[in-house]
Amino acid sequence: ETTHQTKKLRQALGKKQEKMHSLFTRLAASSLVDNEKSRVAAVDLPIPEDVSSCANIDVFLVRHYSFRWRVDMEKRQIRGTVNLRFERVDASRKKGDLVLDAHENIKISKISQGSTVKKFEQKKYCDFGDELIIREVIPCSGDLIIEYITSGQPAVNWLNPQQTFGGMKSMCYAMGQPCMNRALFPSQDCPRVRASWDINFILHGDEKVACAAPRISDTAFAMKEQTVPVYLMANFVIGRIEYREISHRSAVWAEPEIIDAAASEFSNCIELYLQAGEELFGTYPWGRYDIIIMPKSFAFGGMESPTLTFLSPTLVVGDNSLTDTIAHEIAHSWFGNLVTNQNWGQFYLNEGFTMYAQRCITNKVHGLSFTALEAKIGWALLKDAVRDLSSPATRLHISIGHNINPEDTYNDIPYEKGYAFVKYLESFVGQRNFHAWIRQYILDYAFSSVNSNQLIHSFLSSFPQHEHEFDWNLLLLGQGMPPYTPDFSSSLELSGPVDDLYQCATIQAVPCNAHSLFSSWTTYQQAYFLDKCIAEDNNSQFTKDPLALAEAIGLRTTHNCEISLRWSILLLKHSLVHIMNPDVANHLRKTGKIKFVIPVYLALARAQPRCIVDEFANSIFEETKHFLDSIVANRVETILATPISKPPLADDDNDESSKRKKMKKKSKQDEISIDTPGVGWAGLIRTPCVGCPKC
Repeated sequence: ETTHQTKKLRQALGKKQEKMHSLFTRLAASSLVDNEKSRVAAVDLPIPEDVSSCANIDVFLVRHYSFRWRVDMEKRQIRGTVNLRFERVDASRKKGDLVLDAHENIKISKISQGSTVKKFEQKKYCDFGDELIIREVIPCSGDLIIEYITSGQPAVNWLNPQQTFGGMKSMCYAMGQPCMNRALFPSQDCPRVRASWDINFILHGDEKVACAAPRISDTAFAMKEQTVPVYLMANFVIGRIEYREISHRSAVWAEPEIIDAAASEFSNCIELYLQAGEELFGTYPWGRYDIIIMPKSFAFGGMESPTLTFLSPTLVVGDNSLTDTIAHEIAHSWFGNLVTNQNWGQFYLNEGFTMYAQRCITNKVHGLSFTALEAKIGWALLKDAVRDLSSPATRLHISIGHNINPEDTYNDIPYEKGYAFVKYLESFVGQRNFHAWIRQYILDYAFSSVNSNQLIHSFLSSFPQHEHEFDWNLLLLGQGMPPYTPDFSSSLELSGPVDDLYQCATIQAVPCNAHSLFSSWTTYQQAYFLDKCIAEDNNSQFTKDPLALAEAIGLRTTHNCEISLRWSILLLKHSLVHIMNPDVANHLRKTGKIKFVIPVYLALARAQPRCIVDEFANSIFEETKHFLDSIVANRVETILATPISKPPLADDDNDESSKRKKMKKKSKQDEISIDTPGVGWAGLIRTPCVGCPKC
């Protein structure tokens, strides 16, 4: 089925695109639209080199990876081989050294090509990867075979039985984004190049395996007709899992304890989202679309691997209220998986376009009001991110320094600011024309990567009448909030009743029917209501007594983490430490998702009284850290270890020296790239104890 879908897509591309795609795979990074420069105004944003990878893709390209892995759950170890089929980029060079990304956890025993054993050197390249130099390789002389052993970490997460829902057997899963797969296999680990791949697992026990490629057998998978960047290869789950078919092209995987609930939650929405996506963006290019519900330690909302999406169990709430996350992951089938950002400093090309596509899909399935309210909440998240991040990190088009892991630069900017950028483009040409262009953009760059300049050239080639109407430097290099605010007015149908209730309680008191009203709302309405409570500093009945609010609308018994997150932040803002345990504690015990954990610890860092809150924060972290992903645990430790300090006093605006300091600081930020660790923690301050008799 996958082969058939690929052929249909390639037929749609036509002969011109076939030639362009062939050229791209030969040159790896050359612009596909250089011949269009005479037609449009020159746009020359600086495209930074991808220094997260040391692979010499200008000399050799790996075209296919073939894995044979023996997975030992007890030893937490993968032993096996990867075969690399590669070719020269520079035809004048008959042989040379092949440089690959690797990791200190990979221990290589032998590298061979045909009957020749190759010399190699493995040395540190950066804090998150090694450089593997294979001497004097010869293309067309057979595959390179690398024999090695690895823990796979950080790409592979090895889970203890207590970290699973069943609590009976160990489990493991692997995800490569952004550049963790170099710890799983030596590779050209950058999103700029793509390859096909296949894999064969050897398992010791009765575990089952789900993997992000078409299934050949119980333990074999292959994606030979299509290409993906390395971060999307070999994403798998091994453990006590089973599946339920829910349509002709979709199944739900999960542990037996939650499989029925998961299948019930998602059985009615996946095909609706797929069909809506196809109507908007063209044929779904990957054949099957399966999902797998991960253990509660899973740190993310979802991971969009082709044919298999990983999803947080926090989405299984019993009322289908959070299933629109599926729309986001399905949208990645076109943006990210099919058309990929050329480097991680232009992550908005993946996520900004995916947010736009997600909201186009939910418009068709759930209606404009639903989507507008969800986008309005996203806009509030963007404001929080801009407030908390250092200025360079709020750009869409950024330069990531040599020793900075791209994972450490992840935040809401490429998602929500990226979405605002795409909506801004749409506003100039109209939705119908924009959708026609975006379908062509997908066809032109299918199975390849794209940078900011190529995107701009593609857009202006279709709409040359607008070429002088955009300040691309402001849009893509500008810091802070975007210069364009999307239209959220359609949210009024759903936000209006929320505003009415909130206004009523502000002027009078909490109405007696508040619980029934709140229960009848969608999750986004409830979240919008609580966000208003958190943001409001006036003396409304809701902000005077949050505990009375919680009792009135049933907050303290919710199973929805979107709601319990906001309740936790609200009570910490008002220093209601007497109900911090159990309410905040229960929230942190039921999830390891980074979105639901980190904001609570940040709120704890600001809550009062400091001595009681610190004791609680350290205690609950000790209790829950055993099931947290290392990414989450490390960030929590950073927060807890931040020294207590008073917030800095504001500069006197009338002081000339202060003005000069501000101007100098701003000038430096305008030039700086993201090249310092901890760039995302600019707004983190742990306040000292205030008004505490004990202290």
